[in-house]
Amino acid sequence: MNLLAKDIMLFLIFLVLFLIAFIDHYFLEIGTFPKEWKLSIRQPITNAVESLTVNPGFISFAKGLRAFVYLNLLRPLDVFLTQIPWWYTLAVFSALGYVTVGIRFAIITALLLLFIGACGIWTQSMITLSSVLVSVVLCFVIGVPLGIIASYNERFRNIQNVVLDAMQTLPYFCYLIPVLMFFGGGTVSAVLATVIYSIPPIIRLTSLGLTQVSGTYSEVSRSFGGTLIQTLNKVKFPLAIPSLVIGFNQTVIMAFAMQIVTPLIGGKGLGLEVFNGLARSDTGRGLAAGIGIVLLAIIIDRITLAWTKKQREALGLIS
Repeated sequence: MNLLAKDIMLFLIFLVLFLIAFIDHYFLEIGTFPKEWKLSIRQPITNAVESLTVNPGFISFAKGLRAFVYLNLLRPLDVFLTQIPWWYTLAVFSALGYVTVGIRFAIITALLLLFIGACGIWTQSMITLSSVLVSVVLCFVIGVPLGIIASYNERFRNIQNVVLDAMQTLPYFCYLIPVLMFFGGGTVSAVLATVIYSIPPIIRLTSLGLTQVSGTYSEVSRSFGGTLIQTLNKVKFPLAIPSLVIGFNQTVIMAFAMQIVTPLIGGKGLGLEVFNGLARSDTGRGLAAGIGIVLLAIIIDRITLAWTKKQREALGLIS
Protein backbone atom coordinates (compact mmCIF):
# COMPACT_ATOMS: atom_id res chain seq x y z
CA MET A 1 0.00 0.00 0.00
CA ASN A 2 2.86 2.38 0.80
CA LEU A 3 4.51 1.61 -2.55
CA LEU A 4 1.23 2.32 -4.40
CA ALA A 5 0.82 5.63 -2.52
CA LYS A 6 4.34 6.69 -3.47
CA ASP A 7 3.68 5.86 -7.14
CA ILE A 8 0.45 7.87 -7.10
CA MET A 9 2.20 10.81 -5.44
CA LEU A 10 5.02 10.71 -8.01
CA PHE A 11 2.47 10.59 -10.86
CA LEU A 12 0.61 13.59 -9.44
CA ILE A 13 3.83 15.59 -9.15
CA PHE A 14 4.73 14.91 -12.77
CA LEU A 15 1.17 15.78 -13.82
CA VAL A 16 1.28 19.12 -11.98
CA LEU A 17 4.66 19.95 -13.50
CA PHE A 18 3.37 19.07 -16.97
CA LEU A 19 0.30 21.29 -16.50
CA ILE A 20 2.46 24.20 -15.30
CA ALA A 21 4.77 23.83 -18.30
CA PHE A 22 1.80 23.57 -20.70
CA ILE A 23 0.07 26.66 -19.27
CA ASP A 24 3.35 28.59 -19.23
CA HIS A 25 4.07 27.79 -22.88
CA TYR A 26 0.64 28.32 -24.39
CA PHE A 27 -1.32 30.66 -22.12
CA LEU A 28 0.43 32.55 -19.31
CA GLU A 29 4.13 33.15 -18.61
CA ILE A 30 4.03 31.85 -15.06
CA GLY A 31 7.39 30.09 -15.15
CA THR A 32 9.56 33.02 -16.21
CA PHE A 33 10.68 35.95 -14.13
CA PRO A 34 8.35 38.96 -14.66
CA LYS A 35 9.85 41.32 -17.22
CA GLU A 36 8.70 44.41 -15.35
CA TRP A 37 10.72 43.27 -12.32
CA LYS A 38 13.98 43.01 -14.21
CA LEU A 39 16.70 45.46 -13.16
CA SER A 40 19.76 46.06 -15.33
CA ILE A 41 22.86 47.40 -13.62
CA ARG A 42 25.08 47.14 -16.69
CA GLN A 43 24.21 50.44 -18.29
CA PRO A 44 24.34 52.58 -15.10
CA ILE A 45 27.75 51.14 -14.22
CA THR A 46 29.01 51.64 -17.77
CA ASN A 47 27.75 55.23 -17.78
CA ALA A 48 29.37 55.93 -14.40
CA VAL A 49 32.73 54.55 -15.54
CA GLU A 50 32.60 56.45 -18.84
CA SER A 51 31.73 59.69 -17.04
CA LEU A 52 34.74 59.28 -14.75
CA THR A 53 37.11 58.54 -17.63
CA VAL A 54 36.29 61.89 -19.24
CA ASN A 55 36.11 63.89 -16.00
CA PRO A 56 39.06 66.36 -15.90
CA GLY A 57 39.43 66.10 -12.13
CA PHE A 58 39.54 62.31 -12.16
CA ILE A 59 41.92 62.29 -15.13
CA SER A 60 44.31 64.53 -13.21
CA PHE A 61 44.03 62.29 -10.14
CA ALA A 62 44.67 59.14 -12.21
CA LYS A 63 47.69 60.67 -13.95
CA GLY A 64 49.10 61.94 -10.67
CA LEU A 65 48.67 58.56 -8.98
CA ARG A 66 50.28 56.73 -11.91
CA ALA A 67 53.22 59.12 -11.92
CA PHE A 68 53.72 58.90 -8.16
CA VAL A 69 53.63 55.10 -8.04
CA TYR A 70 55.86 54.70 -11.08
CA LEU A 71 58.43 57.42 -10.43
CA ASN A 72 58.73 57.12 -6.66
CA LEU A 73 58.09 53.45 -5.95
CA LEU A 74 58.02 51.04 -8.87
CA ARG A 75 60.73 52.34 -11.17
CA PRO A 76 63.43 52.88 -8.51
CA LEU A 77 62.83 49.43 -7.01
CA ASP A 78 62.78 47.81 -10.46
CA VAL A 79 66.11 49.39 -11.35
CA PHE A 80 67.64 48.52 -7.98
CA LEU A 81 66.63 44.85 -7.99
CA THR A 82 67.46 44.22 -11.65
CA GLN A 83 70.79 46.09 -11.68
CA ILE A 84 72.45 44.94 -8.47
CA PRO A 85 74.50 41.73 -8.66
CA TRP A 86 72.49 38.55 -8.26
CA TRP A 87 74.69 37.31 -5.44
CA TYR A 88 73.88 40.44 -3.41
CA THR A 89 70.15 39.68 -3.47
CA LEU A 90 70.87 36.04 -2.73
CA ALA A 91 73.02 37.01 0.25
CA VAL A 92 70.39 39.39 1.66
CA PHE A 93 67.60 36.81 1.48
CA SER A 94 69.84 34.10 2.88
CA ALA A 95 70.78 36.37 5.78
CA LEU A 96 67.11 37.09 6.45
CA GLY A 97 66.39 33.38 6.38
CA TYR A 98 69.21 32.72 8.84
CA VAL A 99 68.11 35.45 11.27
CA THR A 100 64.41 34.57 11.25
CA VAL A 101 64.41 30.79 10.77
CA GLY A 102 67.88 29.30 10.96
CA ILE A 103 70.88 28.06 9.04
CA ARG A 104 68.97 25.25 7.34
CA PHE A 105 66.41 27.59 5.82
CA ALA A 106 69.16 30.04 4.83
CA ILE A 107 70.77 27.27 2.79
CA ILE A 108 67.40 26.32 1.28
CA THR A 109 66.76 29.97 0.38
CA ALA A 110 70.12 30.20 -1.39
CA LEU A 111 69.40 27.00 -3.31
CA LEU A 112 65.93 28.17 -4.35
CA LEU A 113 67.28 31.48 -5.61
CA LEU A 114 70.09 29.71 -7.42
CA PHE A 115 67.47 27.52 -9.09
CA ILE A 116 65.58 30.64 -10.24
CA GLY A 117 68.76 32.09 -11.70
CA ALA A 118 69.70 28.80 -13.36
CA CYS A 119 66.31 28.72 -15.10
CA GLY A 120 67.15 32.04 -16.79
CA ILE A 121 64.32 34.00 -15.17
CA TRP A 122 66.27 36.05 -12.62
CA THR A 123 65.45 39.46 -14.13
CA GLN A 124 61.76 38.59 -14.53
CA SER A 125 61.72 37.34 -10.93
CA MET A 126 63.14 40.63 -9.66
CA ILE A 127 60.53 42.59 -11.65
CA THR A 128 57.81 40.42 -10.10
CA LEU A 129 59.34 40.87 -6.65
CA SER A 130 59.42 44.67 -7.03
CA SER A 131 55.76 44.73 -8.17
CA VAL A 132 54.74 42.60 -5.19
CA LEU A 133 56.72 44.69 -2.69
CA VAL A 134 55.27 47.97 -3.99
CA SER A 135 51.78 46.48 -3.91
CA VAL A 136 52.25 45.26 -0.34
CA VAL A 137 53.59 48.64 0.80
CA LEU A 138 50.52 50.37 -0.67
CA CYS A 139 48.26 47.76 0.95
CA PHE A 140 49.95 48.41 4.29
CA VAL A 141 49.70 52.20 4.00
CA ILE A 142 46.01 52.05 3.06
CA GLY A 143 44.90 48.96 4.97
CA VAL A 144 46.35 49.56 8.42
CA PRO A 145 44.57 52.93 8.96
CA LEU A 146 41.29 51.39 7.80
CA GLY A 147 41.83 48.51 10.22
CA ILE A 148 42.55 50.95 13.05
CA ILE A 149 39.35 52.90 12.36
CA ALA A 150 37.36 49.66 12.21
CA SER A 151 38.77 48.53 15.56
CA TYR A 152 37.43 51.68 17.24
CA ASN A 153 34.13 52.03 15.35
CA GLU A 154 31.82 49.00 15.27
CA ARG A 155 29.42 50.47 12.70
CA PHE A 156 32.29 51.27 10.34
CA ARG A 157 33.65 47.76 10.91
CA ASN A 158 30.34 46.13 10.00
CA ILE A 159 30.04 48.13 6.79
CA GLN A 160 33.67 47.50 5.96
CA ASN A 161 33.29 43.74 6.48
CA VAL A 162 30.50 43.65 3.89
CA VAL A 163 32.71 45.48 1.39
CA LEU A 164 35.67 43.19 2.12
CA ASP A 165 33.48 40.10 1.73
CA ALA A 166 32.44 41.36 -1.70
CA MET A 167 36.04 42.14 -2.65
CA GLN A 168 37.23 38.67 -1.66
CA THR A 169 34.33 36.93 -3.39
CA LEU A 170 34.52 38.72 -6.73
CA PRO A 171 36.77 36.96 -9.29
CA TYR A 172 39.99 38.90 -9.73
CA PHE A 173 39.30 39.36 -13.43
CA CYS A 174 36.54 41.79 -12.39
CA TYR A 175 39.17 44.16 -10.98
CA LEU A 176 41.04 44.39 -14.26
CA ILE A 177 38.26 46.09 -16.26
CA PRO A 178 37.78 49.26 -14.13
CA VAL A 179 41.54 49.56 -13.50
CA LEU A 180 42.16 49.36 -17.24
CA MET A 181 39.44 51.93 -17.93
CA PHE A 182 40.62 54.37 -15.26
CA PHE A 183 44.40 54.05 -15.47
CA GLY A 184 45.08 52.42 -18.84
CA GLY A 185 47.44 49.51 -19.34
CA GLY A 186 50.92 49.17 -17.93
CA THR A 187 52.87 48.07 -14.89
CA VAL A 188 51.29 50.72 -12.65
CA SER A 189 47.80 49.47 -13.51
CA ALA A 190 48.98 45.94 -12.70
CA VAL A 191 50.20 47.16 -9.28
CA LEU A 192 46.92 48.95 -8.55
CA ALA A 193 44.89 45.87 -9.51
CA THR A 194 47.11 43.81 -7.22
CA VAL A 195 46.49 46.28 -4.37
CA ILE A 196 42.71 46.04 -4.77
CA TYR A 197 42.83 42.24 -4.78
CA SER A 198 45.35 41.85 -1.94
CA ILE A 199 44.28 44.50 0.57
CA PRO A 200 41.40 42.72 2.44
CA PRO A 201 43.62 40.49 4.66
CA ILE A 202 45.68 43.33 6.08
CA ILE A 203 42.53 45.34 6.86
CA ARG A 204 40.75 42.40 8.49
CA LEU A 205 43.67 41.21 10.58
CA THR A 206 44.65 44.71 11.71
CA SER A 207 41.11 45.26 12.93
CA LEU A 208 40.99 41.79 14.49
CA GLY A 209 44.35 42.12 16.22
CA LEU A 210 43.56 45.50 17.77
CA THR A 211 40.04 44.42 18.75
CA GLN A 212 41.31 41.33 20.55
CA VAL A 213 43.68 43.34 22.76
CA SER A 214 42.12 43.38 26.21
CA GLY A 215 40.52 46.65 27.23
CA THR A 216 42.40 46.43 30.53
CA TYR A 217 45.62 47.49 28.81
CA SER A 218 43.95 50.57 27.35
CA GLU A 219 42.48 51.49 30.75
CA VAL A 220 45.87 51.18 32.42
CA SER A 221 47.44 53.34 29.70
CA ARG A 222 44.77 56.02 30.10
CA SER A 223 45.08 55.93 33.88
CA PHE A 224 48.75 56.88 33.48
CA GLY A 225 47.83 59.77 31.19
CA GLY A 226 48.38 58.07 27.87
CA THR A 227 46.64 59.62 24.88
CA LEU A 228 44.79 57.63 22.23
CA ILE A 229 47.79 57.72 19.87
CA GLN A 230 50.22 56.76 22.66
CA THR A 231 48.00 53.85 23.73
CA LEU A 232 47.73 52.67 20.15
CA ASN A 233 51.43 53.04 19.42
CA LYS A 234 52.94 51.75 22.67
CA VAL A 235 50.33 49.26 23.92
CA LYS A 236 47.95 47.97 21.28
CA PHE A 237 50.28 47.75 18.30
CA PRO A 238 52.97 45.68 20.09
CA LEU A 239 50.32 43.24 21.32
CA ALA A 240 48.69 43.04 17.88
CA ILE A 241 51.96 42.48 15.98
CA PRO A 242 51.29 38.74 15.39
CA SER A 243 47.99 39.52 13.66
CA LEU A 244 49.56 42.36 11.70
CA VAL A 245 52.36 40.14 10.45
CA ILE A 246 49.93 37.37 9.48
CA GLY A 247 47.91 39.98 7.57
CA PHE A 248 51.10 41.10 5.86
CA ASN A 249 51.90 37.49 5.06
CA GLN A 250 48.49 36.80 3.52
CA THR A 251 48.66 40.03 1.53
CA VAL A 252 52.03 38.99 0.09
CA ILE A 253 50.70 35.56 -0.94
CA MET A 254 47.65 37.08 -2.63
CA ALA A 255 49.85 39.64 -4.39
CA PHE A 256 52.01 36.85 -5.81
CA ALA A 257 48.90 34.97 -6.92
CA MET A 258 47.64 38.08 -8.74
CA GLN A 259 50.83 38.28 -10.82
CA ILE A 260 49.53 35.52 -13.07
CA VAL A 261 46.68 37.64 -14.46
CA THR A 262 48.17 41.15 -14.40
CA PRO A 263 49.83 40.67 -17.84
CA LEU A 264 46.31 41.05 -19.25
CA ILE A 265 46.54 44.78 -18.44
CA GLY A 266 50.26 45.29 -19.04
CA GLY A 267 51.95 43.55 -16.12
CA LYS A 268 55.45 42.19 -16.62
CA GLY A 269 57.77 39.77 -14.90
CA LEU A 270 57.08 36.09 -14.36
CA GLY A 271 53.38 36.46 -15.10
CA LEU A 272 54.22 37.66 -18.60
CA GLU A 273 56.51 34.65 -19.00
CA VAL A 274 53.59 32.38 -18.11
CA PHE A 275 51.42 34.09 -20.72
CA ASN A 276 54.14 33.85 -23.36
CA GLY A 277 54.53 30.16 -22.61
CA LEU A 278 50.77 29.72 -22.96
CA ALA A 279 50.63 31.67 -26.24
CA ARG A 280 53.44 29.57 -27.73
CA SER A 281 52.36 26.27 -26.16
CA ASP A 282 55.74 26.22 -24.42
CA THR A 283 55.03 24.14 -21.32
CA GLY A 284 58.56 24.38 -19.97
CA ARG A 285 58.67 28.17 -20.17
CA GLY A 286 55.33 28.64 -18.48
CA LEU A 287 56.03 26.05 -15.80
CA ALA A 288 59.45 27.51 -15.00
CA ALA A 289 57.93 30.97 -14.52
CA GLY A 290 55.12 29.55 -12.38
CA ILE A 291 57.61 27.69 -10.21
CA GLY A 292 59.61 30.91 -9.86
CA ILE A 293 56.54 32.70 -8.46
CA VAL A 294 55.92 29.83 -6.05
CA LEU A 295 59.51 29.80 -4.80
CA LEU A 296 59.57 33.55 -4.16
CA ALA A 297 56.26 33.29 -2.32
CA ILE A 298 57.55 30.38 -0.21
CA ILE A 299 60.70 32.28 0.81
CA ILE A 300 58.83 35.41 1.92
CA ASP A 301 56.02 33.39 3.50
CA ARG A 302 58.42 31.34 5.61
CA ILE A 303 60.39 34.39 6.72
CA THR A 304 57.29 36.35 7.80
CA LEU A 305 55.73 33.37 9.58
CA ALA A 306 58.97 32.73 11.47
CA TRP A 307 59.13 36.39 12.51
CA THR A 308 55.52 36.12 13.72
CA LYS A 309 56.47 33.11 15.84
CA LYS A 310 59.35 35.02 17.43
CA GLN A 311 57.04 37.91 18.23
CA ARG A 312 54.54 35.55 19.87
CA GLU A 313 57.32 34.00 21.96
CA ALA A 314 58.57 37.45 23.00
CA LEU A 315 55.03 38.40 24.09
CA GLY A 316 54.63 35.11 25.97
CA LEU A 317 51.74 33.97 23.77
CA ILE A 318 53.45 30.65 23.00
CA SER A 319 56.13 28.74 24.81
